[in-house]
Amino acid sequence: MKTGRSVSLVHARISLLSLLTSAWSGVSAANCVDVASSLQAGSVRATSEWREFNTAGQALVRESGTLEGIALAAAYRCDRWHLALQFSEWEGNRKYDGQTTTGRSVLSQSAIRQRQGHLQAMFALTDSWSLGGRLVKQTLWRDIASADGASGYPERFDWTLLSAGAQWQSKLGPGQFTLEAWAGKDLQSSMRLTLPGRDQAALKLGAIEQLELAAGWRTQLSPAWHVQADIGYRRVSIEHGVTAVIRRGGIPSGVAYQPRTTLIERLIAIRMGYEF
Repeated sequence: MKTGRSVSLVHARISLLSLLTSAWSGVSAANCVDVASSLQAGSVRATSEWREFNTAGQALVRESGTLEGIALAAAYRCDRWHLALQFSEWEGNRKYDGQTTTGRSVLSQSAIRQRQGHLQAMFALTDSWSLGGRLVKQTLWRDIASADGASGYPERFDWTLLSAGAQWQSKLGPGQFTLEAWAGKDLQSSMRLTLPGRDQAALKLGAIEQLELAAGWRTQLSPAWHVQADIGYRRVSIEHGVTAVIRRGGIPSGVAYQPRTTLIERLIAIRMGYEF
């Protein structure tokens, strides 16, 4: 049986999905008075921290490093509706401080590549305040390097989130200042890994929650061109995953699961935009 919390979560997801769907269909059919479209492209730099914990809450793995990449966005405004599509991808290395399956400490590094896209719909309640929903798809590749007699291995994480958020904006100097807050839960998640000498395995992750805070400042360079600077904080919490059987040549040889994990990212992005 579903708990009250689960039923409420399902209702919330249905409501947000309905918001996104009705926004796109409503805007496309609307006879808009105030219309604007824009495209943005820029660079993003993020400090990334990855932590894994055992069931007792003790740290198993600590990773930290800097990732860099690109951010692309397209936006459309129809009166009080604001729709946006965003894509970003960045990569780099994180220092790895963890332990082997036997509990021996090991220092290494992880090569990280991360890709995220989201579809967003917001409705302006006033000139300053907007509320909306966001559908997020994220893929993360993590390749742990071998070191000190311990063999590394690759991992791939995939998850889809549904988030609700609020935005506040105000004039600041010659530009527009914006604050945003988003909170979301997973609709779907999975993980694939290939342990040394084993078959590739698919693991089910635990429940995922994401909190995102952002501040941005945008100023016009001309009637069509603008520049935007953003800073952001993102925290992804992944609960203890489901134990899966690991096989060698199709024959069971052990079990594995993804420990409780926390990913924290602090981002800085600079974008150039064109409005038409």
